[in-house]
Amino acid sequence: MCNKHLLNSESQNPLFLAEMSYRQIEEHLKRIPCLVVPLGGLETYGKSGMLGSAGICSSFICRELSSRLNVICAPDIYYSCTGAFKAFPGCASIHHSTFINFLMSICHGWLFQGFKRILFINSIPENNKHIDIVAQKINRLKKEDYIGYFDWQNNKSIGSFISKHISSNELGRSQKSILSMAAFLKPKLFSEFNDNESYRLPDRGVYKRWEKRGRDPVKFRKLFPSGGTSEDPLGYDSSFGEELFGYILEILEQEYSSFLKINP
Repeated sequence: MCNKHLLNSESQNPLFLAEMSYRQIEEHLKRIPCLVVPLGGLETYGKSGMLGSAGICSSFICRELSSRLNVICAPDIYYSCTGAFKAFPGCASIHHSTFINFLMSICHGWLFQGFKRILFINSIPENNKHIDIVAQKINRLKKEDYIGYFDWQNNKSIGSFISKHISSNELGRSQKSILSMAAFLKPKLFSEFNDNESYRLPDRGVYKRWEKRGRDPVKFRKLFPSGGTSEDPLGYDSSFGEELFGYILEILEQEYSSFLKINP
């Protein structure tokens, strides 16, 4: 079991790009030209789960990285490649080509200004292949690793940690992990969470065929009428969410501290 990490456990406050002047950013770039960017999306998590739960996870991970490593934290990006959830009210998404062009544009802008490392923290598995395209294009052009991305749901060490705590059937993502972490980070949002029903998920083969045949959002809602992708009736566990948050930060510090600690 990992040591529990408290939010902003060190004295330094996070550095939010949107709350800094250009002169403050310009001065900071002379010392630490690095940026962390939280990526989320709008998805359903059962009948009671907040649509932005994944984004909440990414946002707080970036805040903590900013606090610990003194890197600037970009504003949250909540719109991404979550088109499968289109049939559920509120779940807006953008096409993958638009997503790629958007990330390319903002990255080129930041690199032009003097940022030398940009790390995306992603909590939406569907975004991964598109972020990878952005990273490969820019890094190949610059002939150096300027862009990095971290998706905790696809990290093997974190996956092993999650599997020790969650034994229920899930499809496409670790819904209970997302809700548990969001509940730890923003408990007030879960004060009226009342989705404690047990749901039966579609056969994995049926789900795979849906993926291969175009990922139609109407059919997705028929496959997952509750909007949930987990059979766990408990929904979330904020204590587990706290442990998971701490473990993710441990892995990030192990794997990406050197990426974000470069000399200008």
